[in-house]
Amino acid sequence: MSDHQLRDGQHFIGYAYPSSVIADAVGHPNGCHYYTRGTKGSITVFATYEATLQHALTQGTEPSRWSKDHPLNAKFLSRSGVPA
Repeated sequence: MSDHQLRDGQHFIGYAYPSSVIADAVGHPNGCHYYTRGTKGSITVFATYEATLQHALTQGTEPSRWSKDHPLNAKFLSRSGVPA
């Protein structure tokens, strides 16, 4: 799993590629899924970026620097929300 440290009030949105450590850890070793992680370490998995983002927005947190929804990372998402 990522060793990316979150500060209080932050979340991280990532993408779990098939056979990645994070995909195995969340029980989806064969599928591509987005996930969000909060400061308490809990990971929630979603099928789409949009669903992941909506969940993150309900948490009242801000994106960490390397979260996919951080403004400086927007250029790395294609129009469909899948990593470019």
